[in-house]
Amino acid sequence: MEELPKLGNWYETDEGETFVILATDSRTGAVDVRFLDGRVDQFSGEMWRGLELLEIEPPEEWRDSMDEFFRERGRGK
Repeated sequence: MEELPKLGNWYETDEGETFVILATDSRTGAVDVRFLDGRVDQFSGEMWRGLELLEIEPPEEWRDSMDEFFRERGRGK
């Protein structure tokens, strides 16, 4: 991926892992992501540019995986 993704976009890796974009840093190119299983991680700008990803529609089960994330930040139901 050459350019930074938009917040909220979903991607799938060639290993079948699915994640959503949580934040980007235009200065460093870093991208914060949350995987469908709940893990949160960060790709450096160099790593992000080297990834082979498929942009996908949000998975049906995404809501369950994100509920806890939003509750932790005071935005939950």
